Amino acid sequence: MDLSRLLAPTSVAVVGATDRPGSYGRAAVANLVQAAFPGRLVGVNPRRDDVLGVPCVPTLADLDQPVDAVVIATPADTVAELLDTAGALGCGGAVVFAAEFAETGRHDRQAALVAAAERHQLPVIGPNGNGIVAVHHRAPLWGDGVDLGRPGPVALVSQSGNLGVVALASRRGLDWHTVVSVGNSAVVDAAAVLTHLAGTDGVRSAALYLEEDADGAKWADAFAHCADNDVRVAVLKAGHSSAGAAAGGAHTAAVAGDHRVFAALVREAGGAWCHDPHELLETAKLLAGPAPTGAGGLAVVTCSGGDAVTAADEAERLGVRLGNLADDTVDRLRELLPDGVVVTNPLDHTNALWDDTARLRTLIETIADDQDVNQVLYVQDTPHDLDEVAAAEWAGTRDGIVQARTTAPRAVVSALPELMPEDVAESLTERGVTPLLGVTAALQALRANAAVPADSGRLRAICAAAGASPTPGGWLSEHDAKALVAGHGVTVPRGGAADSAARAVAVAARLGGPVAVKLSHPDVQHKSDRGGLELGLTDAVAISAAADRMLALEPGAQVLVEEMGAAGIELLVSVSRDGVVPHLVVGIGGIWTELLDDVVIVPLPVDRQRVRDAFLALRGSALLTGARGQAAVDLDALADLAVAASGAFLSENLTLVELNPVIATSDGAVAVDAVVRR
Repeated sequence: MDLSRLLAPTSVAVVGATDRPGSYGRAAVANLVQAAFPGRLVGVNPRRDDVLGVPCVPTLADLDQPVDAVVIATPADTVAELLDTAGALGCGGAVVFAAEFAETGRHDRQAALVAAAERHQLPVIGPNGNGIVAVHHRAPLWGDGVDLGRPGPVALVSQSGNLGVVALASRRGLDWHTVVSVGNSAVVDAAAVLTHLAGTDGVRSAALYLEEDADGAKWADAFAHCADNDVRVAVLKAGHSSAGAAAGGAHTAAVAGDHRVFAALVREAGGAWCHDPHELLETAKLLAGPAPTGAGGLAVVTCSGGDAVTAADEAERLGVRLGNLADDTVDRLRELLPDGVVVTNPLDHTNALWDDTARLRTLIETIADDQDVNQVLYVQDTPHDLDEVAAAEWAGTRDGIVQARTTAPRAVVSALPELMPEDVAESLTERGVTPLLGVTAALQALRANAAVPADSGRLRAICAAAGASPTPGGWLSEHDAKALVAGHGVTVPRGGAADSAARAVAVAARLGGPVAVKLSHPDVQHKSDRGGLELGLTDAVAISAAADRMLALEPGAQVLVEEMGAAGIELLVSVSRDGVVPHLVVGIGGIWTELLDDVVIVPLPVDRQRVRDAFLALRGSALLTGARGQAAVDLDALADLAVAASGAFLSENLTLVELNPVIATSDGAVAVDAVVRR
């Protein structure tokens, strides 16, 4: 559906327009009047000629021409018919404030709304949401009181109406372009809104508050549009999904979870994964500005030793790399600083440079010119109600940062959020320096700003993988699972299936040496729990007894007899759809998978380098690289095994492939166990 008229309206009709205090109808009209909406505005109320000075018509059908946006501020049971009328008139879209749809169990009412919208290809925001605030068009189609503020480059798409209210009310030098509260997303979801905004002039970053995953293919495509248009994304996702529990016999759902999978998709999009609303807004604000160019780290400058130490500690905790100042940089800085000042990063320039705009400007330029610095953060708290002389001193110090001639992104942060007055934040924004509130949020935002840009081609490949819709089938027995993955290049132990003890003994004789005997049946994924696993058997009598016992455990079962492999590092390699997009999970495996919870998730498709990087990103990666004198594993062979498992998953259109454990050694990697679900 085309959202262009609805998100940039030149004409608006408010159905249910009224001056009754506390009503949506009054809020919608009052907001548009207060904002001086420049287009055509009409109310719909059969009992009023005008509301708050806005002329009214009796019904929506009485409009003499269609409008771009219809705001529906009437009860839920009137909505579907009104959408039919709006669609028949040729209107551009609608905002529905009313609740009591699917969120309260009224799925019939929401289905009627959707049917009316789809009949006319009419985009609808809501129901059960706060609407749209198009700041650049002075068009607040919003159910609560709102002050537009200054138009800017940041968009917000939220599944929480209240977060939109809070964001619009905050004053932190954050200037909005468009705010959309999608509510139930019955017709238009958050991904569709983001896709449209990504191609809208003036949008440079987007903040997303999400409570559900929705369609992974649509999200990957939306992020690809953002990458195409250099729109940076910050995401706050609430809640942890339990949908992955359907995987049943596998570990994958327990250690991955939909939340982590969505986070992995956001990382692929070059986006920032945020943890609270404050961090979300600060990060989106910073991402709207310039990104650092080239390699390098952050430089932190302050006039307080305490702030310098705190920033250093937080940077280490958060994994923010600080630039290493070159010797010639240090020499030049010593010329600017008082004798005895230790030149480090973070740098405390001491009060000797306070209010010395010229020297501070030179100091910032010197630091920013260092080849290992690509962003600069200055820490300054500004008390409220400073007298004229003191205010000039604080401003003079900030001027040194603002006036510095450098291409490195600069930000000024208050150590405490409340010590960044609104006028200071707005002044910094106007002058090209980002105001940030709180050192921790600032460092997280700066880390996100330095992320590798997204590859839209890669995101579209993820979209294509997510678009497949397999028909869920059943589990495979282990011997069938191994035959399937081996056919796609996964290395498995030598062995064979047997339906009798005699045949099991014959397979063991052919293999020679110690063998493992395993129960193999589609309904048995955890063999050890059923007594379906014996290892290191060499005697024909023992092998026969084990096979007889296991075959009696499950009607129609077979036993899988396999050679015992060499000892090595036990790892998990799993491919699943239990998340927003199909994905590979790699981690420390065997019996420790869920206990250690050491996994990395990569959306499909994958290649050798991506998988190598994922294994090396594990907390326990030292096990793979030869820690404490141990032999390093063959990481290429391990990565190739994971790529082959992923290929089997995609080409066979499977639901799950889990190889756990995979034994990695210096000579290769072998999938000792395999679970496959069609």
